[in-house]
Amino acid sequence: MGESVFIDTFGNTPYIRVLEMLLLGRGLDYSISDIARRAKVTRVTFYKMLDKLKKEEIIIPTRRLGNMQLYTLNVKNPVVKEILRVYMTLGRLNSEAYFKTQSKKKTVMKFAVSH
Repeated sequence: MGESVFIDTFGNTPYIRVLEMLLLGRGLDYSISDIARRAKVTRVTFYKMLDKLKKEEIIIPTRRLGNMQLYTLNVKNPVVKEILRVYMTLGRLNSEAYFKTQSKKKTVMKFAVSH
């Protein structure tokens, strides 16, 4: 398993890393530099996708701090709602699989110890 189940499922691309970062930080607002840094993409790369993210209303401007515009994930956008649903489902399924694995390990260990 790689960085996250979301990235493992959809690919380790700058766009997917930005989406995941925004999904994790939904409800918070970020500067362009913050988004790029947290998503581990260059600012140049993020600037290339910024127009698309704004045009599709995946992100929306929230407020300004001096000359800096802050953005947040647009959780009212139907596409974002669906991406968030998939993101949460992947997380739940991954957790269930993990706990099943852990449960089997404990069962095997109990059996080995008792015999």
